[in-house]
Amino acid sequence: MATSTSTQDYDLQSELEELSEENPYPGYQDSWSMGEDLLGIFSRSIVGTWAEWLGEHGHDAYEELDEVVEDYTTFMSTVYDRDVDRSDAIDFMRAAYDDEVDIDSSQFDAISFAFYHNIFDVFPGRKREFAEEVGRRFYSQLEDELGLDLPEERHTEEQLESAKENINVIGEFLGQQGYLGADEEPFEFKFEVEAERDGENVCQGEEEFITNLDENGRAYAQYVMSLPGILPSAVYLFNIEGEAQHHSSRIFQELFDQMDLDAAETDDFDPTGHDSEKVVEFWIIEDREQ
Repeated sequence: MATSTSTQDYDLQSELEELSEENPYPGYQDSWSMGEDLLGIFSRSIVGTWAEWLGEHGHDAYEELDEVVEDYTTFMSTVYDRDVDRSDAIDFMRAAYDDEVDIDSSQFDAISFAFYHNIFDVFPGRKREFAEEVGRRFYSQLEDELGLDLPEERHTEEQLESAKENINVIGEFLGQQGYLGADEEPFEFKFEVEAERDGENVCQGEEEFITNLDENGRAYAQYVMSLPGILPSAVYLFNIEGEAQHHSSRIFQELFDQMDLDAAETDDFDPTGHDSEKVVEFWIIEDREQ
């Protein structure tokens, strides 16, 4: 039987203490509630993929779960200064089928960190692949939950408007369910872009999105999140593992994939140093047929 590689050669608590001192997020100490529908979707997607990957490669999920629980309690005590019940991680697993599980934003932040930290250590060469697989499962469930209906047309204004409508439906759901903690304007995915990247100014009006995609095979977008609940764990996980969860980004990556478009935030995106009130991602969207 394969053995776990999740035993660390460093002390996670010390690592988190240092990272939280360098990147404190005081606005996240007051947690907020999360919706049962979203918790169920996250549980089925994250835990389902985690357990499937472990089982397919001969790892003992029960043994790895001990590591997850330990990381969860370490994260909560170090980052949020909260003593928690070790059973919270089990409750998150139960949220897949029980809509009475009560998990707040801080607990979800820590639980998300713990599952991803574990699987990244077990499969160090497949970190982004795991995040993308979870994103596909997220999207599949949201498609049913929200009645998403993507356009079949390609490179038309109707395609853009339909895509925007579906994106906004998802964004509204994420805000209502507590993934984004801001009360006002928690979400914006826009195709009007004005940004500097690689020393060059990128300017694109929304009306130019289809033209750029059609003529150049590439267009741009910006994803703006206000108070994303997993920002602390994303920053700390990125610093430790070089990859973060980016739950909602992987959802939108899959949405564009359904439209035969390769899309994601740029590889040089680093969540470290972003204001907790607003995180901005620069996206490149490409036509895979060109």
